[in-house]
Amino acid sequence: PAVSELIILPDAVEEEILEDSLQEDILESLNYFGYDIFLNNPFANKEYLVGNIDEGYILAPGDVLRIYVFGDNTYQAEVKIDLNGNILLPDIGMFFASGYTFSSLKNRLNAFLGKSFSGLIDSPKRSFLDVSLTQLRPVKVTVLGESNTPGPHLVGGFATVLNALYAAGGIKTSGSLRNVQLFRNNKL
Repeated sequence: PAVSELIILPDAVEEEILEDSLQEDILESLNYFGYDIFLNNPFANKEYLVGNIDEGYILAPGDVLRIYVFGDNTYQAEVKIDLNGNILLPDIGMFFASGYTFSSLKNRLNAFLGKSFSGLIDSPKRSFLDVSLTQLRPVKVTVLGESNTPGPHLVGGFATVLNALYAAGGIKTSGSLRNVQLFRNNKL
């Protein structure tokens, strides 16, 4: 076939066309700033490490306690608070733990176990009690809007908004990193 029209562009116009296509390639290769933070979730393959627990932390079903008695007597148990709020201490019995602060639970457990182990409530003490929280109950949060997987998600008891966003797979590029709102008890 014959060429019906041949147009030769000046060099300057040709350079502009090349620059425009190069700019488009560069723009396509650029990512939205900040959204890549959700690609590698540092919380995905780790259990929540429970650090220092506030003495005012209120215990509820799902929390796991480690109980040690040491000194003249030895006893060890790792127990989970059941749905009724009880913990079953092997060889000792049931103990109601839910709804109490961490510090009041320690005092109540000391008195309860003092009936079974001499030296816990004596003066001077010959047996000692150590109670630690090894696992926090999961909390259900609902992530709505422009997240990658909106809906309900389970996070640890001390989780932050960032942890909830990680659990939801991050924010879509159609969403805003600057407009994240937290609602608790139907209040912003």
